[in-house]
Amino acid sequence: MYNEYMRGVSAVSSLFTDIGHSFVEWLLGFKFVRYLVGRALKSGTSGPTEKGPPVVMEDVAIADVENSTSLEPRGHATLRYPNGPYDLTGLILAQGAASILHSAQGREKNGCLTTALIAADLIRRLKGAGVAIESDILHA
Repeated sequence: MYNEYMRGVSAVSSLFTDIGHSFVEWLLGFKFVRYLVGRALKSGTSGPTEKGPPVVMEDVAIADVENSTSLEPRGHATLRYPNGPYDLTGLILAQGAASILHSAQGREKNGCLTTALIAADLIRRLKGAGVAIESDILHA
């Protein structure tokens, strides 16, 4: 019952861990044990509120150059969404999938998609769904 994230310190420890996992699975086969575990664990929440707080994210990117001076160009980006983080997460996932699935560029490149190929389409879709995205270059 190991997965790629588990690691055994020794053979004996690994054996006991494997036996322990099997024993817990066997115990959970009994309805009464599941009832006790259900009472001991907290129940899940009802989920997020219908409308969460507005999302505002800002970031500044500095160009990475070998001969560094204090005059490297800096990019500033702001993302604003009025309906909360849960809605924004779902929106980005859905629009990202739509950008990948409906991208003509992906078909032209034999299915090889990179972020650069779908970024413009994704930003256009997000802006159309009510996300305000602004970016500019800051000069030193």
